[in-house]
Amino acid sequence: MIDAMTDTVGTISKGSQALIDAGADEFYASCTHAVLYGPANERLANSPLKEVVVTDTIRLPEEKQITKIKQVSVAPLIADAIKRSNENRAVSPLFNNRFRQENIEKEVSTGGVARWSRPLFLSINNVRLGEEWYNVT
Repeated sequence: MIDAMTDTVGTISKGSQALIDAGADEFYASCTHAVLYGPANERLANSPLKEVVVTDTIRLPEEKQITKIKQVSVAPLIADAIKRSNENRAVSPLFNNRFRQENIEKEVSTGGVARWSRPLFLSINNVRLGEEWYNVT
């Protein structure tokens, strides 16, 4: 599951449980901005989520750095975008190869990051796995 921001982890924890209940073996999530306040750590710890990958756009205090969270840096991407912009070069090539279907299929076949074979979509309080929608409220 991909989310732009997670604060209390309610949506992704409920979404992960709904998909596990629907037959998923493992569940991974990612979000750009990990605000993580209130019951976030407890929900993460008690959820069936295997791992949540977050960026370092918000500093995670030590008490929020639990084993289910993997933080990755956006610094190299931003630095390359700034460099390209200053050189009057396009920034779109930074993203062209990341989301092509053949790259996703390659990652799946080699045991990479993409671990699902059907598309997964998130819409506020609903998740779709393949053709099925699950309400996670």
